[in-house]
Amino acid sequence: MFKDKLRKLREDKGLTQQELANLLFVTRSAVAKWEQGRGIPNPDSLDAITDFFAIEKKELLSEQDAMEVIYTIQNASISERKQNMILISILSILLIVLASATALPRFLSKERYYENQFFTQAQLDYFSLSNLKEIEHSGKHLTSSMDSYYAILDDDIDIEEYANYIFEYLQNSPHISFVGFDIERTTMKYEETNKVYIAPSNHINDYKQGLFRYEFYYIDFLESNRDLQSPIPFKSISISSTNGVSYYIKNESYNFSMHLRDTVSNSSKEYYLLDEIYDFNIINVTTDNITDYFDIEIMTDEYIKEYFIVVFRYKQYFVHANIEFDIVIGYEDQVFEEHQVIKKGYDWSTYIFIYENIMGWDEEKIEIISYEVSHGDLWISE
Repeated sequence: MFKDKLRKLREDKGLTQQELANLLFVTRSAVAKWEQGRGIPNPDSLDAITDFFAIEKKELLSEQDAMEVIYTIQNASISERKQNMILISILSILLIVLASATALPRFLSKERYYENQFFTQAQLDYFSLSNLKEIEHSGKHLTSSMDSYYAILDDDIDIEEYANYIFEYLQNSPHISFVGFDIERTTMKYEETNKVYIAPSNHINDYKQGLFRYEFYYIDFLESNRDLQSPIPFKSISISSTNGVSYYIKNESYNFSMHLRDTVSNSSKEYYLLDEIYDFNIINVTTDNITDYFDIEIMTDEYIKEYFIVVFRYKQYFVHANIEFDIVIGYEDQVFEEHQVIKKGYDWSTYIFIYENIMGWDEEKIEIISYEVSHGDLWISE
């Protein structure tokens, strides 16, 4: 059940309900309601949960979970049912999404698998990745006929290193004309819900979707006579490693996956080049001007005393951010150094949590000693 899975994931991380709520930018009562089986997250909160725990939706939530919550609501009092009509609507939408997601494993169960094999040359050629090298691995690995690859990797595998290799391969390949990322994952939805916008970027952080996942969209050939602002058939390559949660294929456990996809046959959405549809002013953020765009504040939590928070509050609306920096914070005779990447936040702020076994921080003694921006892009709509 979802409520049990969520509780176990939280406890395995050593988090209280309040700590998890802070990380997801929801209330503690929302987390409590989920763990008591009296509700399930809305789509945005569900995305935040799966990103934080680095798992897929189908591993966490099933159609049965949503149905049981709806049954509980329908058996409540009349006044309670009226109050929960919005929740039922959200659950109904989630049921449609989950029905599509759960249909995938049934379909995959019919496909063919090849043991001890990377992608075939025919698969790589179709995706214009003819010379792509597989990640170094130990133990078993498996490739599917549906362009998916699974492997057992050593615990010390550096997925970032392989992500950088893929990025450089795509950028330098003479057979690929464009590389970009799904900007919809980092910002608000645009006016058309069935449209996805792909933006170009030369920085690897834009392609990172969570702690252990990267996804790259690319075009191997862009027709010169195509109509501007028209949908484009993109191809994509995604890689992900797991943190305590494995992929189970044919009763075997794998901790790394790699998927090759094309948007024509694997999506009901339309994909567009962002800069053909919208105009953006991309601002270079540096150490000298970061305070022009962010208010930097120190906060302590009234209920949880084991950490304090450095908050970067945005001064104006923007579409996307990719700001990488180092910050040094002092507290009495202690110094804390943190490396951070700012992207779009759920509530337009970025929180940096500093944990230490100190009960009752004295907020007046916490000071920001220095910060240094190593890379900074801020996308503002014209």
